[in-house]
Amino acid sequence: MKNIFISDWSFTKEYFPAISKKFTFFEPFVDNIDYVLGEVDNGGETLIGWSAGAHIISKYIDTFGDKWEKIILIAPYMHFVESFFEENIDIIIKGLNKDFAKTVKYFQAKAGVIPIAQPSEKYLNNLIDGLNYLKSSKITEGSSAKNVLVIYGCADQLIKRRSILNFLNNFKNSEFTEIDQPHYIPEDVILKLTQKQLSDI
Repeated sequence: MKNIFISDWSFTKEYFPAISKKFTFFEPFVDNIDYVLGEVDNGGETLIGWSAGAHIISKYIDTFGDKWEKIILIAPYMHFVESFFEENIDIIIKGLNKDFAKTVKYFQAKAGVIPIAQPSEKYLNNLIDGLNYLKSSKITEGSSAKNVLVIYGCADQLIKRRSILNFLNNFKNSEFTEIDQPHYIPEDVILKLTQKQLSDI
């Protein structure tokens, strides 16, 4: 059965070499959202979304949630600006136009990882459109889906704890695991949690 992983803004498959071999890997906004959602709608075994990817999945989860055995949401949020203020997003957008590589590396470092790769600058407009999407996109209703695991790194400097608590309050049937990690969680930790959750079904 199919497994899908939807990454965070600007994070390529180089950050997840093992996951990208086991999962169909999507970069949000570099890959067309409608196409990604179409693939997700086909269902499968394990669907994982991280940050922006988790937000996109959560926004449409009631349309395809029952088609997946397990859905894992890493650092999801109802509205990105709850944690990363609108002014900061605008600063990132200006930075992308001025120095693409430096700005992407700054954001990736803020996620708690040494930057090792980034999307091609040919995707500049896609990434700016993605930030504008995250600035305005808001989940207004939660979900009662029971096959959802929410993972949060307690050292996350991008998504605040209050944002996670707000998310959990709206996704009441979700399981919750908090681990001692920053926003970027190493793929071996993700895969270990994934396997554990599948074995518990």
